[in-house]
Amino acid sequence: DEIQQPRLVWFELGLGPAITVVPTATTRLTLGPGLPQDTLTALDMEGLALFPDGSFAVSHEGHIDRTGTARQPRVLRVTRDGVVTDVIRPRPAFAIDPADRARGVRHNLGFEGLTRTPAGRLVAGLEQPLAQDGPVSSRERGGVVRLAEFVETGGAWAPGREWAYALEPTPAVDGYTQTCADGENGLSALLALSETTFLAVERACLLGPPGATAYNPVRVFMVDVDGADDVSGLPSLAGASPVLARKRLVQDLAAWRPQLPASLRTLANFEGAALGPPGPRGERTVMLVS
Repeated sequence: DEIQQPRLVWFELGLGPAITVVPTATTRLTLGPGLPQDTLTALDMEGLALFPDGSFAVSHEGHIDRTGTARQPRVLRVTRDGVVTDVIRPRPAFAIDPADRARGVRHNLGFEGLTRTPAGRLVAGLEQPLAQDGPVSSRERGGVVRLAEFVETGGAWAPGREWAYALEPTPAVDGYTQTCADGENGLSALLALSETTFLAVERACLLGPPGATAYNPVRVFMVDVDGADDVSGLPSLAGASPVLARKRLVQDLAAWRPQLPASLRTLANFEGAALGPPGPRGERTVMLVS
């Protein structure tokens, strides 16, 4: 039953002369009453958002499992003690059809990022475009993904607006001539700073000489959806020209490489972002996790 028992791991995080990370507990997820029995089967949790009462929302990316069954992209609401209370589903345009790969979330390239805005809305970010929206990122051009909003009204969650967000092309890095499997540049984490502004983490995975450690280009962008078009009514972005979410580069982690020990200079597959504890001078911090 291990495949049906995903878990959350708790850590104590400290900032001082060095960052300390100490695991303290593990919480297994269990199924609340009235939910489909396969809700936790082959669950691929990617994004996590915290609510003020200590409960969570987690995003399931969406993939086709080893049996050929489509595990649809969705967001789960989870109590602090690990009980899944609700399954929040996106619009049908996101659905995976194993018989029609030209539509829906691409295998294992769906809801990679998830965040909660200060007002309580959830926003999930796709790692790569829906199949009908266009090609995945390449070294020539970045794909265009959807940021999908979910809103709660009267205790029930429903899809809200959607915005189009343009990824950067997969970076070209000297000595790294190939990409890893599913290693093209994609959105890996999303963090709300306000109702309209977010930090977005984009990362790729590049291969160098045989036996060498893969290199992960990682960049953090400020994203603003204020003024961007709501594309929730568009069945496809291909051929459309919506007003995109605005973005600007905040940090390219490649700039940190000279300051890192040799073992860390290829960076890592960063797929999580959260607001951290106050820094040494009381400043706001953002934590990335690989």
